[in-house]
Amino acid sequence: MAGGASWVVSIVTVITVLSGQLSIGWCNDWLDATRDAMRNDKPTAAGAISATTLRMAAFVALGLTVLLSVWVSWPYGLWQLVLVAAGWLYNVGLKATSFSPVPYAVGFGALPVYALTMSGAEVEWWIPVCGSLLGVAAHFANVAPDIDLDLLQGVHGVPQRLGAQGSLGIALGLLAASGCLLVVHLDLSPPATATAAAVVVLPLSAGIWVLVRHQDIRRAFGLVMVAAVLDVLLLVAAA
Repeated sequence: MAGGASWVVSIVTVITVLSGQLSIGWCNDWLDATRDAMRNDKPTAAGAISATTLRMAAFVALGLTVLLSVWVSWPYGLWQLVLVAAGWLYNVGLKATSFSPVPYAVGFGALPVYALTMSGAEVEWWIPVCGSLLGVAAHFANVAPDIDLDLLQGVHGVPQRLGAQGSLGIALGLLAASGCLLVVHLDLSPPATATAAAVVVLPLSAGIWVLVRHQDIRRAFGLVMVAAVLDVLLLVAAA
């Protein structure tokens, strides 16, 4: 990790973040088990795992991330707890409201702060802002392919209200904003900066072209995901 953190701190940080993310994911699958019965791509619907098992796993993972955050990395672990709390609040109700983007903005803004403070690196203002932009973009992009099913199931978050095309358009705009922040603040030579800018702009341009031509939404979704991954890699490089 950046800032010369020891390998022990690095491993603890990874385990803490991973257990927190697992708790959020398992919590989501547990709470949505009944709703997911209409889908064939979920383990609960396929009978591979029960909602009870998911609930137990979610709370075990939650306990582990809380323990590691408080005991090993206090007070920096508070940022990890903010991330996990945002994810759980999204799962337990905010996902179906007009506040659905808020947990993503808060959680993804807190994540790089936690990682950098744990490593002893300085956290510049634009890094959590960039994380928040990427998080909200991920929210809109991730929901877009399943909006019709979500509406049938009574989920009316912001992406569901905007529709698939509108959600992907918002995601592309947020990714463009985060990409601009990254390119402006990366300490690179002019040729490298130009390359980074091209890496950000090309998938965004392709995604916009697909949306404007009203082509396959899933193809646009794939391009949005490519742009998001590239932005994340640039953010990691910047940190």
